[in-house]
Amino acid sequence: MDKPIKTKSQSITNLIRRSVVISGTSVFIIVFLISLYFNYKNVQSEVSKNFIKILETVAKLVAPSLAISDTGQTLQTLAWASDDNQYLAVISNDSNVLLKDYSLANSINSLFKEGVVTANCKQIILKKIEFKGKAYRVFCEPIIGKHTLFRVVNKPIKLGIIIGLDSYHTPLFYTSYFITLILISFITIFLTIFWIRMIFNNKLIRPLLILKEKISIVSQTPVDKTVNIGLIKQAPEEINEIQAAVDNLLHKLRDEFEQRIKYDKKAALYELATQIAHDIRSPLAAFREYLKSIVNLPENERVLIRKATQRIEDIANNLLTQHKNSIPTTTLTIEQPAELMAEVIAEKRAQFRRHEINYHSNQDSYCDFALVNQSLFKQTVSNLIDNAIEAVDLEGKIEIIQENESGKIKIIIKDNGCGIAKELLPKILIGGVTNKKQGSGIGLSSAKRNLENWQGDLIVDSTINVGTTVTLYLPVCPPPSWVTSSIYLASDSIIIIIDDDCSIHNLWKQRFANILQQNNIQLLNFHEPEIALTYHFEKDQKLIFLVDYEFIGYELNGIDLIKRLMSKGPCYLVTSHYSEHAISEKAEKLGIKIISKNFASYVNIKIVTQSPQYILIDDSKLLCETWELTAKFKQLSFEYFLSIAEARLKIFFYPKNTFIYIDSNVDKYIKGEEFAKLLAEVGFKNLFLCTGESKEKFAHCEWLKAVIDKNPPF
Repeated sequence: MDKPIKTKSQSITNLIRRSVVISGTSVFIIVFLISLYFNYKNVQSEVSKNFIKILETVAKLVAPSLAISDTGQTLQTLAWASDDNQYLAVISNDSNVLLKDYSLANSINSLFKEGVVTANCKQIILKKIEFKGKAYRVFCEPIIGKHTLFRVVNKPIKLGIIIGLDSYHTPLFYTSYFITLILISFITIFLTIFWIRMIFNNKLIRPLLILKEKISIVSQTPVDKTVNIGLIKQAPEEINEIQAAVDNLLHKLRDEFEQRIKYDKKAALYELATQIAHDIRSPLAAFREYLKSIVNLPENERVLIRKATQRIEDIANNLLTQHKNSIPTTTLTIEQPAELMAEVIAEKRAQFRRHEINYHSNQDSYCDFALVNQSLFKQTVSNLIDNAIEAVDLEGKIEIIQENESGKIKIIIKDNGCGIAKELLPKILIGGVTNKKQGSGIGLSSAKRNLENWQGDLIVDSTINVGTTVTLYLPVCPPPSWVTSSIYLASDSIIIIIDDDCSIHNLWKQRFANILQQNNIQLLNFHEPEIALTYHFEKDQKLIFLVDYEFIGYELNGIDLIKRLMSKGPCYLVTSHYSEHAISEKAEKLGIKIISKNFASYVNIKIVTQSPQYILIDDSKLLCETWELTAKFKQLSFEYFLSIAEARLKIFFYPKNTFIYIDSNVDKYIKGEEFAKLLAEVGFKNLFLCTGESKEKFAHCEWLKAVIDKNPPF
């Protein structure tokens, strides 16, 4: 760690202490100067009062002498009362001036000339005069007496005026008032400084020192340790804001450090995953080529090997996907959980032959679809089954049940194994904790996270030595357009089964056993696609094709075969590749319905008994229902289809003179007029294009009887 750079800047505590001392000293000096000023004024006032008293006393003393014109006695009294700083003079009524120092006579006479001293003057006169380099203040006091030289009067009369000159520059000396003021000021300032210093120490300096110490401790703590400064008691709000800002900064640094560690781990894992995926894919490619050359294996074994191979490849792909980015990107698709469950369970039964794994589902399971990531769903179910198998002994049982509960898919995986302790279960669901010796503790937590990402949930109930029940919930979503909900048959029709697996032929034979004779329906079985293609069918026969996807030894697959047969009648692709997106995407584009071999025993079988007079093929359900209401009001038989794929399943059973109205844009893969052309080729005559576009655009469609608007034609 780099050492902190030393600077000449002072600590904040020293700055605060110096500021307090300087402020206190400044205040003391200011108070001292103010005290001097008021002391000076006080001394001036005291001197003035004393001098006025002297004037009053001298006036009383000289009054008798002045009354009898005793100048000598008057001068003697004035000399006694005067000194170097104070001069007294008496001005009689006859304007005689009696002074100790007659050199001031001119100055005093000027006071009369300037009107400063008048006969009625009283007390202090605010006038300054200069004499012998000094400034003097002028005071005057009338001399009052009750007798004169010649007579005694009853009433006091004015005998003259006494003039006093006091030196204007009063020498500075300290009174008790001044000393008291200085002492009080000093004590007050000292106490104030002490009080301010205590406040600064308790509210600022001490919290700052504590904050400094805590930051120093935190700075020496490893980044991966969780350490916070925390609130400082009795600290000002600003210091606590600094503390909060430092804590926030520490939190961000810690998060950044953790993200960096995670990034480094993910980079290392991705590098390892890339190598593992490469090592897995090479032998898989060779194994897949070898599998193609094996023609004697039963289909169920071929399917199992193929699915297991695909699962291994999915695991390799998931390794790359999960570790390539910090947040794995997984594509969600509409899947049939029952089909995916059946594939995983078949794999687990082959893997754990000595364990009893029971799977229960019903017809509703075949109709339920959910929006999930196919590979992660299989991996999640596989891990949960592995957990159950590890928890039981050879005599243990594993029950897997799928059902529909309140519009949600419910999957239960139950075992009677060792169970999980109640106090350990919440930690296991969080992740990183396990009750297995070699477990990583991510199985249940990863499963729960996946289910929550798919808007579902995972609930675990476990009891020691009783067992564990894991329940998965997924919201139901609408099925894809290629899903087959029902197989439609008609009386006097022929069912053609094209499959190289004898077990599938037996399955269909059992499914159709009760309806063949009742409805005069024939069942034809073909094990080789080429023979089915060369078989001669009558033109007006009602044909239904159930076609396998994979034929061993043939390059031709089921979709290729259906392309050639779909003009003859409704075609269903019956395959164990049900969950493979590449196949379902091709089927959707061609309007082909798919049936899973795993659930062939659950698909509904319906007999078409009535033929409508009018048919509308349009993707707007509102428009179709409007036509239906109009037809019902006019007592006409009417049927509508929302897609061409749906129409293909039944329309070939209807009379060729049925009125068929098709929207031009009913399907994104095939135009309505093109489907009408196919129907015309098999004999339908009353074909109409129902569209809002101009009729001239479809002038070349000679097979159309007319182009009309969207209004019901009846």
